[in-house]
Amino acid sequence: MTRLDTQRFPSRVHARSSGKKLWRGYDALPHSIWGDVAGSGAGGSTVTSISPATAAIGASPTITVTGTLFTAQSKVIFEADQRPTTFVSATSLTATVAGLVGPARTVAVAVSTGGSKPFTIT
Repeated sequence: MTRLDTQRFPSRVHARSSGKKLWRGYDALPHSIWGDVAGSGAGGSTVTSISPATAAIGASPTITVTGTLFTAQSKVIFEADQRPTTFVSATSLTATVAGLVGPARTVAVAVSTGGSKPFTIT
């Protein structure tokens, strides 16, 4: 496994969530997505979009993740926490995030088999 190039991707490496680094090392996220901060992960899947991409504090959105090469073992990871995930197809996953709390910020929505996109909490 290759360490993340912090010169090429500094904004993701230093993203913060609830006072702690979101992408802080091998222990921060499952091994299979560590190398995936900016594209295709070790598992080979990619994330092309998420819907919705924003939600208000207090909302409990069901997020649809669209991409490629998802499997029944793929899990949605919201703000570094794995969420209960429904495998819809090789190109679609859904997950509900209960009760978004403040402050307003942008967090990562990732998939355990690779790929991520930003999600904004307003």
